[in-house]
Amino acid sequence: MNRRLISAVFLNILIIYFLIPHYSFSQKGNETVILLQGKVTDAQTGQPVSTLIQFVSSKGKKMQTKTNSNDGGYQQVMPPNDTYTVLAKGYSVVGGSNILTLPNPADYMEMTKNFTVRKLTVGTELARFNAFAANSSEIRDFQSPQLNEIKDLLSFNSNINIYVTVHTHDSYFKPDKKQIKDETPVTKSKSKSKPKAKTKTITITTEEQLTRLANQRIEALKLYFRNLKLPEKAATYTADTHPAAATEKIKAAPKKIKGKKSKDVDTPAVQSAPANVVITIGKIMNM
Repeated sequence: MNRRLISAVFLNILIIYFLIPHYSFSQKGNETVILLQGKVTDAQTGQPVSTLIQFVSSKGKKMQTKTNSNDGGYQQVMPPNDTYTVLAKGYSVVGGSNILTLPNPADYMEMTKNFTVRKLTVGTELARFNAFAANSSEIRDFQSPQLNEIKDLLSFNSNINIYVTVHTHDSYFKPDKKQIKDETPVTKSKSKSKPKAKTKTITITTEEQLTRLANQRIEALKLYFRNLKLPEKAATYTADTHPAAATEKIKAAPKKIKGKKSKDVDTPAVQSAPANVVITIGKIMNM
């Protein structure tokens, strides 16, 4: 009887000894976790990369780990059921793998994810996209994540300055006429009546309107990054108002307007317009 009791106690001790470590590793409080592992290699050479990898959750929580200098391997315990931006110190993650979505498993899970990176150098293109609709300086909501990723990259690599080139070749404005006050000095008249205020008509050219649009777009981007608490010195802005693509006129299908004849309508050349925001690395300062 005593021998059976001793055996049962010993068996329970063995179960506790082997199960508790696994339970404590696979649980974080009452939440299941994922062990993310893989390798980081250079896109050009295929060689392993030794660097810091940072994972930024959708709520802004940051976790980071260092890759192994021998094989580029890494391991990181991650909360499940979330989307992460993946950053590499001194590198950009390529191949569209900088966004990582983790599942929501019922139990502890191991997941393998390899990353390919490219060394950050002056002139490296970080992003190219249409942040604005044609003839608009309002940032599209669905482009916000890309701007947030740029902010995260610059926060992780504080020694980098970016060049933001804003284009307007997706837009087109017809020359516009405007009435303004004539500032030409009025000669004195012998008449006692007060001279009437004179106005004159000026033409605002397509190029002038595109320049104004470019400046408005730049201010919109500055405000967006300012709200993300990105230092203004981290970005340099330039405008490209070359009208070559913008002034192409696309003939729309004739519309029947009651009481009026149908006519061709000039519309912005937006169908095949290139990106109106391009972000590249401008400077890399030594830390």
